[in-house]
Amino acid sequence: MFEIKKFSKSIYAKENNIKTVFFTDALKINNPESIILNLPKFSAIIVREYSLDKNERESFAKKIINLARKKNIKVLIAKDISLALK
Repeated sequence: MFEIKKFSKSIYAKENNIKTVFFTDALKINNPESIILNLPKFSAIIVREYSLDKNERESFAKKIINLARKKNIKVLIAKDISLALK
């Protein structure tokens, strides 16, 4: 089972019209691309691949960001401010 959560009560969600959030998890999801391509409008993705080393995590995040841009989906990088700022 993967995690997609409704996200409508927070202030951030209301200001940015975010309705759905997808949390990546390589241990549970082997093909996040198919999920991302099917996310509805006003979605967000939180990348939280803690088991990957720094280079793998950056490569994974870039792939997710490229997919998300095609659908105008916001991406947040969890627990890695240097990667989030790239």
